[in-house]
Amino acid sequence: MESHHRKNRRVTSEKRQNGRIIGIKIKEFKEFCSKLNLKTRKTESVVSGLNNTVSNINSIVDVKIHSRINAFSTTLSCLLIDKITTNIPCVSFEQKNISIPPNLILADPSFNISAKIDMLIGADTFWNLLCIGQIKLGKNAPILQKTCLGWVVSGPIYLDKKSKLNTVCNLTVETNCDDALNHQLQKFWTIEDLPCKKYYSDEEAYCEEYFLKTSTRDETGRFIVSFPLKEPVSKLGDSRKIAERRFYAIER
Repeated sequence: MESHHRKNRRVTSEKRQNGRIIGIKIKEFKEFCSKLNLKTRKTESVVSGLNNTVSNINSIVDVKIHSRINAFSTTLSCLLIDKITTNIPCVSFEQKNISIPPNLILADPSFNISAKIDMLIGADTFWNLLCIGQIKLGKNAPILQKTCLGWVVSGPIYLDKKSKLNTVCNLTVETNCDDALNHQLQKFWTIEDLPCKKYYSDEEAYCEEYFLKTSTRDETGRFIVSFPLKEPVSKLGDSRKIAERRFYAIER
């Protein structure tokens, strides 16, 4: 990455539509930007990943990355977060376990050392980094891929069974805050909106018709609404005596 200074950084790629992400802790943030003379801008972005975990991001910075082995360079706009992912690879291993041709220049000579990931490159940039040239080291073995940054190593690697392994997923999706807000508002109005029922039972149809025929409005503007009785009045039973007893009990 470059402004007026250059500094080596470890990057990885992701399956993502737009943008890039830089992982840096807040306490390191000012020092990082000061050393590289980087100017940040405010933004409102929402990034979601596996299991729909969501991160709200409010800082963005432009950085220029260079290949350490050739003249390739490109400028990226990166979102700033505290941490991108766990160390990659999960555990360190010996390079002698992989038969890498000695004439290949690796983008990261220390790829076998478990270390922090400083930048996550989006899929829109990643595919433009690929060059013609690929070497398959065999079944259940890594693949060597030529890129503008040098050769990269990717794929399965045999490790001691005692080693503790973690699965890392670099899947993220960036969502504009306006889109997220619109989606939430749409859900709110859907929940609050009265249901539009197209089919009614006989009882519901009768109530609808009864309401339209009997509802009126007096001279003061108040509505007069009648309620239909489901059963005839004669089926109410002898409730007068019960009502009188309750009334007299209240008077006491």
